[in-house]
Amino acid sequence: MRPHGPVPSGAGPRHARQRALDAEKAGRGGGAGERGSAVNEAMVTVAGNAATPVEYRETTDGVGMARFRLATTVRRFDRRQETWVDAYTSFYTVVAWRGLAANLAASVTVGEPLLVRGRLRVREAQYEGRFRVWAEIEAVAAGHDLSRGTSAFRRVSRARQHTDGTAEDVPDDTGSSEPAQKHPDNAKK
Repeated sequence: MRPHGPVPSGAGPRHARQRALDAEKAGRGGGAGERGSAVNEAMVTVAGNAATPVEYRETTDGVGMARFRLATTVRRFDRRQETWVDAYTSFYTVVAWRGLAANLAASVTVGEPLLVRGRLRVREAQYEGRFRVWAEIEAVAAGHDLSRGTSAFRRVSRARQHTDGTAEDVPDDTGSSEPAQKHPDNAKK
C-alpha cells in the first residue's frame, strides 16, 4: 500500500540508480564494502588462486591500480572413483584501486588461495582483429582464504597531508613495534 501524500523527491528505484551513478562519476564510489554501488550491479564473492603476479601501477593522477588473474576450479565428487576430481577452471581479471591495490601488490603472490569480493563485469573488445570477451571483477575487498592456510595481518600506515604540501606518516594503531608497509615496493623485504 502506498503511503498517503506525495512521494518525496529523490525517492524510488530510478532515483537511487541515478544517485549511485552520480556518486560514481564524482569519484565517491568503490570504497570499502558496497558503498557507491549502482542498482542491479552484480556483486560476487569468488574463491580461487592468484594465477598471475599482481601488476601495480599508478595513473597519471597518482591513483594506485592493481590487476591480476584469479583462477577458480570447480571440483565434483566422482561416485565411480569415489574421489573429488577437477571439472573446469574459470579465469577472472581482478582490478583494484587505491589502498586495496597497494595492499594486494604487497601481499599476494602467484598460487596463493584468495577470496575476492567485487563488482562483476563482462568486458568486450576488438583486439588484433578478433572479438574478445572476458569477465572482470572490480574488487572492493580481498584476502587470503584462511580455510586453506594461515596469514599474518599487518596494518599499514597512511601519510597525512599537511596544508603546506608536506606529508607525515600516521602510525598504525595496532601497537606493533614493526614498521608498517607503505608501498608495494617495500613489501616482502
